[in-house]
Amino acid sequence: MGSWGSVVGEGRGCRRLIEAEAGPPELSSRVGRLKEEGRQLKCQRKNRKSRAVQS
Repeated sequence: MGSWGSVVGEGRGCRRLIEAEAGPPELSSRVGRLKEEGRQLKCQRKNRKSRAVQS
């Protein structure tokens, strides 16, 4: 079990390195920002729906 956990950890690190090498840093930071904005939009929509139901 312990060895499997370490392999998974190494795999995650490798994936991050591959993604970082694949695209320029500007692109990776932009993707992160877009994902964060998407999450915020989803939350806002949920809040609007719940407010509409309450009122």
